[in-house]
Amino acid sequence: EFTRVDEMQCRHSLTRAGKGRHRPRARSPPMNTTTSFPVPWVRASSVAVFAAQLLGYVALSSIVEFAYYHRRRGDETSWKCQPRAIRPGDGDGDGDAHRRGSSRKKYAWGLPLLDLFASSSSSSSSSRGRHPKHATFASLNLLVSALFAGATAEATARGHSSLTSWTAPPLMSLVALVKIILWQSVLEYYWHRAMHAPRLYKRLHKYHHHYKSPRPFDDLFIHPLEAAGYCAILYSSAFVCGEVPIASFLAYMAIMGVCGIIDHCGVRFRVGFGFGFGERNGCGDGDGEKKSISKTITETTGADIGVEVYASRFHDLHHERFDVNYAFPFAFMDALHGTFAES
Repeated sequence: EFTRVDEMQCRHSLTRAGKGRHRPRARSPPMNTTTSFPVPWVRASSVAVFAAQLLGYVALSSIVEFAYYHRRRGDETSWKCQPRAIRPGDGDGDGDAHRRGSSRKKYAWGLPLLDLFASSSSSSSSSRGRHPKHATFASLNLLVSALFAGATAEATARGHSSLTSWTAPPLMSLVALVKIILWQSVLEYYWHRAMHAPRLYKRLHKYHHHYKSPRPFDDLFIHPLEAAGYCAILYSSAFVCGEVPIASFLAYMAIMGVCGIIDHCGVRFRVGFGFGFGERNGCGDGDGEKKSISKTITETTGADIGVEVYASRFHDLHHERFDVNYAFPFAFMDALHGTFAES
């Protein structure tokens, strides 16, 4: 026997069941036929900077190598910092392999990466007089330096660096350029001096000093840990030196990149200006003859250079003598610390 309460509960249950049977099913959202990609984690401009760093190094080193070690082979006394320093593969100075006319046909590109895949002994590191680890270290360090360049470009694009716009006034750009060069020069000098401490030298820096007379593609033969430290110093100015116009940073990188290659190419280059300046040969020959050491402003204008701003022989002398000229690329830190030796 139903009570009034039971009847009301029964009607309520039937009503809910009826609503459930006639409730329309929810439609699924239409499938998206187009794929949406998130913001790229690396911008195309950063990839371009990476490629420019890598290919620019290879191009300039190759040009210097071809122009001097191939085209002017056999005439080393006129252009080489240490003309008497001959490596295996250079010839003995008397044979056909060392004469300009015949050696041009035997030119072999010195890119270290090729030695990793060389199948013939003629193109191996040993035949070039290179350290067995040269190809591995140099190739890895070139890749890492390009990655530093690309990472700095990416950080700048995301607003995480101190680099500013291109539209800075010329004076501000010049001041910023001098500031970051000073920053790099100070840190690099003390870092380099630290690498000459006995323990660090034995474990790291000794590799770089394997070559007493460096030539193209030798500059990146550094222990990877030491090379990473140099890269950190080089690119730190984009983050810790206050606002720096992008144009100033690019000029700074161009100076450091070119000087790094020229410092280790074994070819005599110098940049300067002024008047009435003569110098001794300083090429390790001991003749002390007073003469020009390269094709410089002196040769093109007829005026002697009074102030030498940069000379490739400066760092070449560090490889030859070991305990002088630690600075890069300018000599003022050596002058301040008494480690400067005239080049």
